[in-house]
Amino acid sequence: MKKSKVVSVIIASSMLLSACSGEAQETVQEAPETEASVVETEASETTAETTVETEPESVVITQENFLETDPQSSEWANSGEAGDIISLVDMQYIEDAINAVADDYVYAFFDIYTASDLASLTYYVNVYPDTRNYGGDFDFFVKVNLMADIDLSGYNWAPLGIDVNGSHSQAFSGVFNGNGHTISGLTIDNGRDDNAFFGDVYDSTIFGLTIDGAQIHGAESSIFARHVGHDNFFDCHANGQAVDNAMEGEGLFNVESTEDPNRYIYCTMNVAGQNGVYYETEEPVILNPYSEGSNNIYLEVIDPEGDGTFVYPDGNIFDLV
Repeated sequence: MKKSKVVSVIIASSMLLSACSGEAQETVQEAPETEASVVETEASETTAETTVETEPESVVITQENFLETDPQSSEWANSGEAGDIISLVDMQYIEDAINAVADDYVYAFFDIYTASDLASLTYYVNVYPDTRNYGGDFDFFVKVNLMADIDLSGYNWAPLGIDVNGSHSQAFSGVFNGNGHTISGLTIDNGRDDNAFFGDVYDSTIFGLTIDGAQIHGAESSIFARHVGHDNFFDCHANGQAVDNAMEGEGLFNVESTEDPNRYIYCTMNVAGQNGVYYETEEPVILNPYSEGSNNIYLEVIDPEGDGTFVYPDGNIFDLV
C-alpha cells in the first residue's frame, strides 16, 4: 500500500508539472503575436497619414470652366500669395456681377458691401484668364462701386491685380468708384516684393477711395497702388506703413510715375517706410490734370453731365479737372 501511494504521488506531480509547463509555453507563444499586431497597426496609421498629406493638383482655369471651378483648386489659391481671400470668395456673387453688365465693353459690374464681396472681386481680377490688351478695343474692363466702409482687420489680404512679368495680364482694369468710403485694417504679407491695395492697375480710373491704417509687407511695396500705367486717381488717400520698404517720398504712392501719363488729382499720403521715414503731403497732389473740357470714356463714366464735377452719395461735390 505504501508503494502505491508513492507511485500515485509521483504520477500526480508529473501531471501537475506538465500542466504548468504547457501554460508557460502558451504564454510565451502569445507574446510575439501581440507585438506583431502593434507593428502592423502603427504601419497602417503611418500609411493613412501619408495619404492625407498629399495635396491635389491645381486646375487650369479657362474662360469656359472659371465659374464652375472651386477657387480652392485654382493655381493662385495654391501659390501662397492669396492670403485669406480664397475662403471668402463667393462664385455666385461673381456670376451675378458678370450678368449685371449693361455695356458691351464691360465684363462685370460689382457693388461692394462686404469683405466677401471685395475678396470675390479680387479673385475675379487676379484669376480670370483674359489678357488685358490696351491701346485698342476694350477687352477686360470692370466697373466697381464701393457701397460701404470695409474693415479688413484680422485678414491677410492680397493685392487687387497682380503683375505678371510686367505684362499687366492680370491687372485691375476699369473704374473703381470708392464713393468716399474707407478700407481700413489692410494687411498684406504674402512673400511678394511689390504689394499694395492695387498690386497692378492699368488703363483705369480710381476715385473717392481712402486706404487707412494699412500694413504692407514686401520690398518696394506701396500702400495704395504699386504698378501703374494709363491711370487716373481722383480724391485718393493712402495712410499706413510699407513695413519692409526703404524708399522715401512719393514712390510709396507712385506719384512720381508719369508714364503715358498717370494723373493724380487731389490725392494725399501719410506713409512710413522701413526706416520710419514718413512722407506726408502738406497739400493734395495735383499731377497731370485734364485740361478743361477734356472728354474721354473715364470722365464720361464719372461725369456723365460733362460739367467737371462728381457728386458723392453724401452730397459732397468733387472737382475732376
